[in-house]
Amino acid sequence: MAKHMKVAIISSHDLEGGAGKAAYRLFEALRRAGTDAQMFVQRRASLEAHVHGPSGSWNNVKAGLRWRLDHAPAQLTGARRGEFSVGWMPGGMAMGLKEFSPDVVHVHWVQSGFVSLGELASLSVPWVWTAHDMWPFTGGCHYDNDCERFATNDCRPCPMQRSRPNAPLARWRLRAKTHLTNARMAFVAPSQWMAGVARRSPVARKATVRCIANGIDLNRFVRLDREAARSLFGLALDRVVILLGAANVGSDLRKGAAQLEQALARLAGSDSLANAQLCVFGTAVRRELVLHGVPVLEVGHLRDEESLVALYSAADLFVAPSLQDNLPNTVLEAMACGLPCVAFNIGGMADLINDGVSGRLAAQGDVGALALCIQQVLSDSAWRAAAGRAARRRAEEYFSYSRLAAEHTDLYGQLLLTKSNLA
Repeated sequence: MAKHMKVAIISSHDLEGGAGKAAYRLFEALRRAGTDAQMFVQRRASLEAHVHGPSGSWNNVKAGLRWRLDHAPAQLTGARRGEFSVGWMPGGMAMGLKEFSPDVVHVHWVQSGFVSLGELASLSVPWVWTAHDMWPFTGGCHYDNDCERFATNDCRPCPMQRSRPNAPLARWRLRAKTHLTNARMAFVAPSQWMAGVARRSPVARKATVRCIANGIDLNRFVRLDREAARSLFGLALDRVVILLGAANVGSDLRKGAAQLEQALARLAGSDSLANAQLCVFGTAVRRELVLHGVPVLEVGHLRDEESLVALYSAADLFVAPSLQDNLPNTVLEAMACGLPCVAFNIGGMADLINDGVSGRLAAQGDVGALALCIQQVLSDSAWRAAAGRAARRRAEEYFSYSRLAAEHTDLYGQLLLTKSNLA
C-alpha cells in the first residue's frame, strides 16, 4: 500500500529551522521507502525536484511580509514574533495540492502566514499534524514556559500577550483548533513529553495521538576523522571540546545558554575545565573569547549538513541546556556522530539520551546538577568514548530512516482504512 500512496508534506520551510529539517528528513525517508511523497513549502532552499515552492531573495521578502501580516493581531497584544503565532492568513495550500491529488496530507510547522487554521479545517482527505513545538495545542505560543493555561484556563490570561494579557486572541485561537479534530486526522508527537502535552490540551484530548520520533540519515551523519575535522575549524588538538549549538542559541533564552554559562562558572578553576574548549554554533557572529577561563570559539550559523557533521566529529561532548524542548535535532545529530550528550531532563531529552549510558541528564533547571554532569563526562575519557559508541547505537536502533518511514506509512494506512470505513 505504501508504494502506491501519495503523501503531501506541508511545511513552511524545507531546510531551515529544526521543524523544517525534520519534515524534509521524513520526506527523504518516505521516498527512499518507495512512497510517492511530495513536499510543499513557503520558502524552498533545497534543489530536490519533488520539493515545490518559491525560492530566491524576492520570495523570501514576500514570505517575511506574510509573516508580519499574520502576526499583526498578536502584535496588538504585545506578543512577539517567533514566540507566538496566529495562523489566520490563508496561503493557497489547496491550490498547491490540487494537481498532486494526495491520498494523505501531512502538516508540519506551517506558521509565518503559510497555512491558516481555516485551510486545515477544509482538508477533504485524511491528514496528519506533527507537533514540532506546542503550537498545535495552545492558543498561540510555541512553548508555554510551563504556564499550562492551554490545559487548565482556556489560555487566559495569556502571559505572552504582554501588553494585553486578558485580550481574547489566545482563547479564540485555542477554541478554533479544537474544531479541527475528527476521525480522518491524527497528531504525531515526536516525543513522549509532546504526547503528554497533546493529551492535556482540549485540542487533542479526543484525537488520535501517535508518538513517532524524528529520524536521521545515518549514512550522512557519521563520525569523521577527529584531527581533520578540528583542522577545518581551527580547534586545538590537545583540548577536550565541548560543543553547544542551536538556532539563535545566543538570543533565545529557552535554549539555556545562560544556564550553561552558570554551570561553567561553578566549574571555573577545576581540573575538569583546565584542558577544555567551548565551541558554539548558531550564533549571530563569529568570534573568539574566554569564558570563566575557558577559550570559546563561536562559528556562527552553519548552513550545510557537511559542516555540521565535521563540527560534531571535532567535539568530545555535546551540551543541550534547553529549558523546554521537544526532540531537538541537534542532540539526535550529535548522537549519530558518536557524541555523548548532556542535557536537562526536560521535554524529549530522555527519549534521546540514555542517562548514564550514552550521556547524562541533570534535574530540570538545576545548574549545579548540570555542572556535575559536565564535570563527570569531562573527567573520564574512557567513559566518554564508550558513551559515544552507545549514542551511535541508540541512533541506529531508534531513529533510522527505515523506522521513520515504516511508522508513518502504518499511520497513513490506518487513516485511509478509517476513511474507507466511514464512506
